[in-house]
Amino acid sequence: MFIRNLPADYTEEQLIELFQPFGAINSATIQPKGGSGFVSYKDHESAAKAIEETNMKLKINGQTILVSPHVYKKESELQPKDSSLNPIVQNQKEMFKSNIYVKFIPKGVTQAEVE
Repeated sequence: MFIRNLPADYTEEQLIELFQPFGAINSATIQPKGGSGFVSYKDHESAAKAIEETNMKLKINGQTILVSPHVYKKESELQPKDSSLNPIVQNQKEMFKSNIYVKFIPKGVTQAEVE
């Protein structure tokens, strides 16, 4: 699964600690630029439970994290452009039509300043 909106200094160890209660983890990685990462579970049920219980429901340092299934590029290219075979991804697309993504925010900037 793909996790976004993590604090820039979040570590792989913290990511594992956060998501381990939902099931056995194969691997966890943080993107080199920070702010996002991936967790791979040993079974689908654990991943589905983690997504259900954390997506837009969990805050870290005041930031609401976004958790979604990870769809490999080759898989996503097989799907029609306007529809998704995955209902979770489709639901997130609908929810985020009016959102923007901001990155490279300096560390000292507060949530209120960003808003």
